[in-house]
Formats: sequence, structure tokens, C-alpha cells
Amino acid sequence: MKESLSIILPTYNERETICRLIQKILEVISSMKWDAQVIVVDDSSPDGTAQTIKKTFYENPAVQLIVRKNNPSLGASVGEGIRAASKDYVLIMDADFNHSPSDIPRLWSCIERATLVNGSRFVRGGGMEKARLRYLGSRVFNLICRVILGLHVTDILSGFLLVRRKDLLSLDLNKIFVGYGDFSIRLHYAAKKKKWSVVEIPVHYPQRFGGRSKTRFCKHACQYLGAALKARLFL
Repeated sequence: MKESLSIILPTYNERETICRLIQKILEVISSMKWDAQVIVVDDSSPDGTAQTIKKTFYENPAVQLIVRKNNPSLGASVGEGIRAASKDYVLIMDADFNHSPSDIPRLWSCIERATLVNGSRFVRGGGMEKARLRYLGSRVFNLICRVILGLHVTDILSGFLLVRRKDLLSLDLNKIFVGYGDFSIRLHYAAKKKKWSVVEIPVHYPQRFGGRSKTRFCKHACQYLGAALKARLFL
């Protein structure tokens, strides 16, 4: 199987870490000799994220930058990256080092036996560094959403996902890739309805290297719960 991969990084105010992350991803791509591209979709970050990427990688054809002007949304940024992707497979990952570039080959090693490969904090070997309360809260919330949607996937909110692009394009991207991290909830539920096979691998979230997390647990827990209920009723 030819390793043809588009890696999508949605960004908003990630100037402190994004270039280091892209460089690490490029090192992985180079070491594995993949036909791959990195697509950064920036929501017009006021901290200069897009300008920093342009300055650092302007001569590298493997790095593509898209700057969104309207309706800021992490989910919509991912959807735009999927539409812009030119490779056979799509990898979605966070831009803040929650998802380690060193795990990319591990996800890839499973794609021949699954339609979707999901990085999970909650299978054996996964976890979150020095964030016990957040880890437990996320685990309980994942369980609630899984019960609502009848899912067996242990981590429907990690957002570290590898899928064949043509399978993603068989979905209604406009319905799934909206909002914040709740796009991952809708994607997993759509995968269940499509009867996709799913493999999970353990991933470990380190401490944040820089910048500030955009996740607000109580606010987004309510948003995600609503997304799960709406997905069950209308998706």
C-alpha cells in the first residue's frame, strides 16, 4: 500500500508551538519516506500563527496553509482541510502537541485492518500527564456519550483520527464538521451507522508545551452532550 497521507492541523493562536510541531511531523514523514502533505487550516489567529507558518515554511511544498476568514470553528476548519486534501488518507490531529507526531506510524500500521483508526487515552497504555481530574472527567463524559450513541469506541473526543479520504467524502461533511471538538462525536456516530470497522491505539497526552488550551470543561461538556443527543436524533 502506497503511503499517501494528508495531515490536517486546525489552528487558532498556536504561534508558540505550531512550527515546532510541523517540523516534527516533517521529520516523521521524511523518515518513513511517505508521500505526504501537512495542511494547516488557521482561523485567522490574531497572534500571528499564519504569518509564522508562512515565514518558516514558505519554500516547503509539503506544507499548505489555508486561512479561514469567516465563521471561526475548529470543526469547520477540519472539514475544509479534508476538502483540500490531495492524498488517499487523512490524519486529523491537534496543533498543540496533545497528539504526538511519533504516534503517526502507529496509527498508520493499523489502517489496513480498519476503516478508522482512533487514538485513545482510555485503552491500556493511554493516559494524560499530570491531569488526573481532567482525565477522570473526560473518561466519565466519554462513557455517558457512548451510552447515548451506543458506541463501543472508548475515546470519542480525542480527535486523533486516521481515515481514507474517500470514506470521509461519503459523509455529509457540512453536518459533521462544525462546532468545536464535537465533530469527533458526530464522526464516530456516522462511522457506526456506516458500519465502519474501528481500531483504537493507546495515546498519551503530555503537558502542554505552550499557548493556552481553548477547551473549557464545563462549557464544552454541555456542548458535547447536546451534540451527542442531536446526533442520535437527527444524524
